[in-house]
Amino acid sequence: MQLLNHNINIKGVIYHVQTEFINRKKVNVVISQIFQEGEVIWSSKNIYSKDDKSDFKELMTDSHKKAIKHLKTVFSDDGIELNILKLNNIIVDFKDKFGRGIFFIELFKKSNGTLIAGYNQNSFATEVYNTLYKEFQTRFSLTDIETSLFNYIYFELSDEFTLLIGNLKNTDIAVSFLIDSKKLGLGMFLNAIYPKFISMIKKEIKK
Repeated sequence: MQLLNHNINIKGVIYHVQTEFINRKKVNVVISQIFQEGEVIWSSKNIYSKDDKSDFKELMTDSHKKAIKHLKTVFSDDGIELNILKLNNIIVDFKDKFGRGIFFIELFKKSNGTLIAGYNQNSFATEVYNTLYKEFQTRFSLTDIETSLFNYIYFELSDEFTLLIGNLKNTDIAVSFLIDSKKLGLGMFLNAIYPKFISMIKKEIKK
C-alpha cells in the first residue's frame, strides 16, 4: 500500500486529503478520501486492470490533485460558509428517519455540478440538473436570476422512481433526491418532508 497525504486549511478548518494505492489479487485500486475531524466527507475510487501498465504513482498523483481541486471548488468564494461534516450528518439522519423511501440525497453546486455532501451520492442527478438547467434557460430565454426563482422540478423516471431537484434560493446550491414513489408518496414528500429538509439545510448554510 502506498499513501499520499496533505492537510488543507480552509477558513480555519483543517481537511485531510489522503490517497492510497492498493494492490489486490485481480485489480489495482486508487482511493482518494477527504476527512473532516477524522470522518470521511468525500471519496473517489478508481479500479484498474492488472493488465494496465500505467505508472501507479502518476495515477495516485492525478487522483490526489483531483481530490484537492474538488475540495477547493466546494469552498470557492461565494460568500457562503459550509460545514460539510454537519451537512452530511443532517442528510444521513434525514435518510434514516424516512427509511427505504429515499435512495439518495445530495447537495451540489448549480454553477458547476460539484458535489458538496450527500447520502449514496450519484452523479446522475447533477448531470441531469446541469443539462436541464441549460435547456430550461434556453427554451424560455431566462437569465440565471430568473431560473433561480423556481422551488423544485421533478421527473417521474418510472411508475416507481421519481427524481426531484430542488433549488436553495439565493445560493449556488441545489439538492436532489431519488425517491421510491410507492414507499414514499410524492404528495406527502413535496408538502411535508421536502420543506422540512430545506429548512434544516438552510440553518446550516451561513452567509
